[in-house]
Amino acid sequence: MTPSITYRYVVAALVAAATFLVSTSHANVAQERRILGHWLTQSKDGVIQIYLAESGRYEGRIVDGQGGPERRDAKNPDPALRARLLKDKVILHGFRYAGDGRWTDGTIYDPNNGKTYKCHMELTKSDTLNMRGYVGVPLFSRTEVWTRQK
Repeated sequence: MTPSITYRYVVAALVAAATFLVSTSHANVAQERRILGHWLTQSKDGVIQIYLAESGRYEGRIVDGQGGPERRDAKNPDPALRARLLKDKVILHGFRYAGDGRWTDGTIYDPNNGKTYKCHMELTKSDTLNMRGYVGVPLFSRTEVWTRQK
């Protein structure tokens, strides 16, 4: 083989590998972003918008419900914050995509009791999101099922 033929094979292999990596990367991003949108809580009294924050992590904020537009954060452990409105409050923080329809390393704030829990999210169907909040280890947890708002 002459050097020019070998060079062409190497270039062709590199182009093929780069194309594969780019297409795989786009597929992963699409999978990761399936969580974006508006989700109805299990109790059907709130709508949470999940979005990609500037930090590159996923967050979620209350956009509707949770006791009405004038409901306050009355259970917050910080007395100075109890008068603030719950509407637009970010309750999901710091989630990263872990693959296979799972998001980890985040926290969820429960305005009904004023507590923040570690949390994992799992998209079990395109419109069903399992929210698993826990203290310490996931063994001691509570799971809620949220549905995508149409």
